[in-house]
Amino acid sequence: MGRGRKTDKRPKPSKTKLDSQVVLALKRWEVLESLGRPAIVATAVVLCVYFGIYQPVKLSHGEQTVVRLLYGLTTSFSANVVVAWGGTIASLAFAWTVRRRWLSERKEKDERIKKLEVRLDPGRTSSGLTVSGE
Repeated sequence: MGRGRKTDKRPKPSKTKLDSQVVLALKRWEVLESLGRPAIVATAVVLCVYFGIYQPVKLSHGEQTVVRLLYGLTTSFSANVVVAWGGTIASLAFAWTVRRRWLSERKEKDERIKKLEVRLDPGRTSSGLTVSGE
């Protein structure tokens, strides 16, 4: 009995099947990407609340009223307050930067796609549409 190479008896997928698999993989990636953006924003909000509200109140140990706490935060510059507000501002700036960058990239992609559509098929009915579909 010879032990040769094992051949794969499965049929090779057709080009249309491969194309549909690629499209499915791209759609899955789009779903993951669209879920990632809200996750970043939610993380930024949680960090803002934690460092901007919870930590300063926790450090006061219930010894101050809210008005005194806010007054103390604006007049004293202790390290823990600076770290708390710095973390809040940094997380907001990060979320704003990520959003702004994504919007600019999306705008460039939409413009490029529209130019390609018009160039490839000037008679295309969707070529006259705006990005919002109007």
